[in-house]
Amino acid sequence: MEQKLHVCHQCSTPKLFTNPGRFSTHCKTHIEHRTSDNITILTKHLFNKSANEIHNNNWEQGLTWLRNHDQEPPPFRTNLLPILKYQLEDMLLDLLQDIIKATNEMKKPGTGHLASQFSHDTDVAAGQLIYIYEQLILAPTNKTNNSSSLTQLIKRRIQLFRAGKLEELFIESRSVVSRPTQSQVQPSSPSTNQQHPSDYIKRSAQRAADADDFRTATARLLKSTPIAPNTPENIQICKELHPSRLAYEPQFPSKPQTRSQANPSLINFNAEEVVQRIRDLSTGKASGIQGDSIDPFIKLIKKRIPSNANLKNLPKSSIAHDLATFFSHIANANYGK
Repeated sequence: MEQKLHVCHQCSTPKLFTNPGRFSTHCKTHIEHRTSDNITILTKHLFNKSANEIHNNNWEQGLTWLRNHDQEPPPFRTNLLPILKYQLEDMLLDLLQDIIKATNEMKKPGTGHLASQFSHDTDVAAGQLIYIYEQLILAPTNKTNNSSSLTQLIKRRIQLFRAGKLEELFIESRSVVSRPTQSQVQPSSPSTNQQHPSDYIKRSAQRAADADDFRTATARLLKSTPIAPNTPENIQICKELHPSRLAYEPQFPSKPQTRSQANPSLINFNAEEVVQRIRDLSTGKASGIQGDSIDPFIKLIKKRIPSNANLKNLPKSSIAHDLATFFSHIANANYGK
């Protein structure tokens, strides 16, 4: 008779279970509860000495703003991350590391009635801070309206974030709006004497093809082609590319699922897995809808964990263990809102 094996990766030496009930009971022994509320945790990890010397602790107002504010995507497509070097990059990575530590602690369930209180709501801060810190701190700035240097700008924003002044950073981050892509490639008032960009691209590619340089010709056609305008004609072309929708009726199981079937085994990454997977990622990929990217995580692993480190014996204080806990929560869909 086949039995499904359950593996506990949270143990120092992975343990195997054949009984889902015993496995669930064992997993509960790894659950740590917290006695501190969100403000206390955020103050402990984020409100450091540099922020304390300049600003008051504003995390109570910051959490209220997070709870009531509808997070809209930022109005810009690129940020200041590619130009951060040395000290500024270290300051940003220190903040990311502190956010991860605070997030992991806030995800610990509260004891008794505290779990249902707003002060212990894990999704208000834990589910949002990691996604918005990039857009708030690395938002592009209009040089004509800002006399401070890049170093002063980033340091000030990091201090504001550590102090919980999220609304102030949000308002500042919305001061620069990216220009629509379509306006960059289409002439504002086309005329008979004005050359359309697509005509120039075709002629440029044709010249390369006439010179038997087909690689350049292909690159000019593919990389320089303007974005198609959102017109009714083009929308109709896109619709014709897709077949008609087929009738579909979902099939539901005739018998209710058992508890073990409805609640599959939790995913638990270890430190070695996380470090290896992040090291395999490539930087420079497109940002997410909130301007968030994987680049800071790649930089964090590169800076904090030497390439020759023994990943099987990393100390408990290593950021790799914090990242393993953080990504395990994500894999198990423990971050709401």
